[in-house]
Amino acid sequence: MPEGVTLGRSCEHSCVFFSAYVEGASYDKALEIVNKCEGDVRLGDDYELVSCWNGCDTEGKPAYHTVTLLDEAAVLPSGARWRIADPRARLPSNYPANQTWGHLSNGNDVHGLMHKSSHIIVDAVGDFGPDPGSGGWPVAGVPHATKDHTLERKDSVAQGNCGDWARSAGSSAADSEWVVHPKGSWPSGESGDPPSEGQSRPGGCAASVTDCCDCRGGSAASEATDRRADPQRLVIGTWNAEWLYDGECDPSMSPWAAGSSDCAGLQSGLNKCDAAGAAAHLERVARHMRSFDADVLHVTEVESCDVLAACAAILNANASQGGGGGGGGGGGGGGGGGGGGGGGGGGHYLARLRIDFPTSGGGRRVPATLAVLGLHLKAIPTQARSCHKREAQARIAQRLLVAALGETPYVVVLGDLNDFDADPCCLDAPGSRPTSRVLRMLKDPRATGADELHSVASRLPRGERYTDWWDHAPKDGVDEGGSEHSSLDHLLVSGPLFDQLSAVTIDHSTPPMDYSDHWPLIATFHLQPLAQATAPPPSVLQQTAPALPSSPPSSPPPPSAPPTVDAGSVRLPLGAAAAVIALALVGALVLARSALRCADRVFRPAAHRRTRYGKHGDSGRSGVGLEFAVNSKNAGGPTGAPLDTGAVVDAGGGRAIVT
Repeated sequence: MPEGVTLGRSCEHSCVFFSAYVEGASYDKALEIVNKCEGDVRLGDDYELVSCWNGCDTEGKPAYHTVTLLDEAAVLPSGARWRIADPRARLPSNYPANQTWGHLSNGNDVHGLMHKSSHIIVDAVGDFGPDPGSGGWPVAGVPHATKDHTLERKDSVAQGNCGDWARSAGSSAADSEWVVHPKGSWPSGESGDPPSEGQSRPGGCAASVTDCCDCRGGSAASEATDRRADPQRLVIGTWNAEWLYDGECDPSMSPWAAGSSDCAGLQSGLNKCDAAGAAAHLERVARHMRSFDADVLHVTEVESCDVLAACAAILNANASQGGGGGGGGGGGGGGGGGGGGGGGGGGHYLARLRIDFPTSGGGRRVPATLAVLGLHLKAIPTQARSCHKREAQARIAQRLLVAALGETPYVVVLGDLNDFDADPCCLDAPGSRPTSRVLRMLKDPRATGADELHSVASRLPRGERYTDWWDHAPKDGVDEGGSEHSSLDHLLVSGPLFDQLSAVTIDHSTPPMDYSDHWPLIATFHLQPLAQATAPPPSVLQQTAPALPSSPPSSPPPPSAPPTVDAGSVRLPLGAAAAVIALALVGALVLARSALRCADRVFRPAAHRRTRYGKHGDSGRSGVGLEFAVNSKNAGGPTGAPLDTGAVVDAGGGRAIVT
């Protein structure tokens, strides 16, 4: 133990201690702290939560790896409890959390409660010592009790264990301070009876793709309301976040799967080998997203709705997330990324959002519709056999764009298209040439010869036009620049929006090995006042796959096996006064299932690995491959009424939880 940190059989200030510990299905994790002192305790002023993952006995390392500040404003009365839960946990209604934290135990991770001024560990769950293994520690004679169990402190316990975990855990039910409950239970405490196993969220490695990634439920959708403070400013972006996974039950190709990369920290200093590293990475990525200050942000390569919800919780208190499924994507870098080739739905969503334009007189805003189509197309742009698959996907997108352009003049298509733009206005920095006609098809969806959508990247100097790092010259894990930089991510907008484009940036501020091998593309629009509405606003946030025109555009020729369309409808508000991608603009997330189904979904692209940083490319296995868009600042209940916290809202297939 380092100097100044005390463990022992007795210690001061230990009348505040852990009263419950939950390690349940998937993200159903929680810690509960009770105050058994005689008076009130200022929890955040006096105590810290200290944690260590997979053992704390590394030579030269401190006794704990992280220090988490408890809510500094929290005053805990005598006898009261403070609950810390994973932001993705499905808590029973009678067990609300006071605070969320995404780094709770996987069974072999120790958590301690430390008194700040004395540096005394007043209580611990787990041992500040060697890693007990993935099964965790025994408690009350129950082996592996800290894994897949709920532990509840006996009422007779009046103080913490002062770090003496073995004494606290005991060897039998009689001498243990804890009662061991089965997985899926919740502490009764003063909140009522724990729910049954059937009320707990399904999870674990056996959960299906549908269980993990289908954000669908029941109830009514809320109205899409534009809450931007400045009606003239609109910011839209796209970012491939690359392998935004949770590290739990990941496929072997995931960089977060145990043993898939060097756990010593890598040159970037990131832990990329387990769930704790994945959770820390997700938090960093979400905080970086927040810096974009975007009103609509489309993000790809996200594992599941659980990961999306966690990202939303970090991004903004009013964040929203909505449903989605598998893909035909791939796509980290030009070499084909993680997330893989189409495990699941093959659906797509076109979001119709309300946007309120300013008026020339400065009076009431004029509502209009903004249509946004997010895409993540088949990977490996230099591979001939992937070309027809991207074009099959783009052919479906053409039809959606034709429908959108018939409804509103304000249309956006964006995402990781996994191909290059050959137009002279838009050549990327190294002058990459496309193998498919995807960009041409999307710019001119009616195949008239006159572009209806335009690339915002055309406003950038050519030397700044690169959105991804493709490690191939040589494959050494080092960003060489030059030919290793290209533009696979694109943001195309219709003419009336392009005319109001005021700024474009590709944020190259982050090293590709620390965040993603793609950089975000952000466009800012200065909206001019309107005299009257140019298109009727949507009554609800609506993400739909509209009926396809009976006669598709004449070019290009159809693939040998026509692609299918998984039509559906999702309206996805999440957060009190927050509705997904509906431009209410203070930090809302939406998952857009935009990876369209290929005509031929069976493919085995070559493996691609960045040797130095241990990231892997597409190994040919089907992954989850979700796409979502992040929007900020949305709002409203059905008819304008507020939504209750914890409510599940839905219309036509998309679920979101109101926070």
